[in-house]
Amino acid sequence: MARKNNNEDYVASLQERFDRWDNVYENGCRDPFWTDGVNLNLIRQHIIFYKSELEKSITDGEYPEICKRDVPPEMDANYIARQDEIRENARKTLSAFDENSDLKFIKRKIMSVDDKFLEQIGAKAVAANEEGLKKAIDSDDLIAMRRYEHSDYYTEAFKECANKLRAYSMPENSQITLYDVQETEFNMSM
Repeated sequence: MARKNNNEDYVASLQERFDRWDNVYENGCRDPFWTDGVNLNLIRQHIIFYKSELEKSITDGEYPEICKRDVPPEMDANYIARQDEIRENARKTLSAFDENSDLKFIKRKIMSVDDKFLEQIGAKAVAANEEGLKKAIDSDDLIAMRRYEHSDYYTEAFKECANKLRAYSMPENSQITLYDVQETEFNMSM
């Protein structure tokens, strides 16, 4: 009985790995550091393992249908699915960054806020996302561009960081900048 359940587990795992391979090949994955080709080759190794385990454990010669499916080919490690779509999404995200009022505020406010506070809230890292995306686009780094495909995460981070900066109170006896004066006058006129 245990052997039968084990086979069923292998069949389910094999099916899941084939489905995953098909999906990554077609749509890519969200791995922030590795190409789709590297991920596909890893999934391929899982498929080989599960097929091998099933073949070893079946004694009556009646292999499940999934065992008859060919192992996917080994992929070029540089393969990335949806390349044109990734590039287009990166350009759209960069445009959204350029228009984001919270990001504009952060970039201006960074010049007049205590470095310790900026580090505490991660403001410089948040603001650096725009430059990181520009560099990725300029160098056609698809993996880096893929990290920026969904701008909602970044928009939320900009908003959160900007709100923390708006709530920041300058220490007594600190020097204010012309920007701080203009920002105060703008807020008072509202």
